[in-house]
Amino acid sequence: MVRPVVIEDQGLVIRRIPHRNSSLVVVLFCRDHGLLSCVAKGARRVTRTGGQRAALSGFHTVALTLRSRSPNALATLTGAEILVPRERLPFKPAAMAVAQRFQELIQRFAPPGDPQSELWSLTSTALDLLEQGYDPVSLLISGQFHTLFQAGYALSWESCAGCGRTQDLVHLSPRTGNAVCGDCGRPYRNRLVDLPRSMPPSKLLAWPPDLGLLSPRTLWGLYRVGRDRLQHYGHKPLASDALCETLTLSGIGSDSDQGESERLRPRPDPLTTLTTREVCRDR
Repeated sequence: MVRPVVIEDQGLVIRRIPHRNSSLVVVLFCRDHGLLSCVAKGARRVTRTGGQRAALSGFHTVALTLRSRSPNALATLTGAEILVPRERLPFKPAAMAVAQRFQELIQRFAPPGDPQSELWSLTSTALDLLEQGYDPVSLLISGQFHTLFQAGYALSWESCAGCGRTQDLVHLSPRTGNAVCGDCGRPYRNRLVDLPRSMPPSKLLAWPPDLGLLSPRTLWGLYRVGRDRLQHYGHKPLASDALCETLTLSGIGSDSDQGESERLRPRPDPLTTLTTREVCRDR
């Protein structure tokens, strides 16, 4: 006789899918068990007693108890209690867009059932900083690069992609995401993302990030590098692309003329552009 499996862990709710009349299929990102799916029976009932309904809403860190008949069976959520509440975050549109970006990155790049301690720490810290009012654009840009490195898609930032130099790395290539030195990048400077000499590419991975000294144009270029690499390795765009692009582009007009801002702004695709209501609903 196979004994039931009981899992007790901390987790973040990544996705909620309606199931039958009053239940949910919930995708969880757990500290010690990685990405898991479970059934939360009756979690959509308005009259349900206890805190399970509230715990599965928003971006809280939740203490979880799951039971399953066997290690390979779909688990049932039997307990959920909020450990770290983040009640203000859903009322900040920019912060909520970045928080959803982290949720999508986890679902796309975290392997199921495999603990990801660094990604867990990164995401939990990012949600705490968003709750406290930290700059969402800095967290968005640095978080994208961290996810690429932790998923195994390391970018070449230690030396120039053209000549191999380890100094004067003042550009990033939008096509490959790799670092380029000043000499190699001079003929293609209008196509590259410029970085201040005081901030080599490796400093983009500092956590918490501090990108406040970068111009809005540079921030847009860095976001585009991370977004394009994520789309390349993930094989399709993310649902939050439209909101994150709007968030990152919001400051471009402050350091460039209107014509340049309009030239940099991507043209929306009617098949992929989502409204705020569509992106923020239960997914």
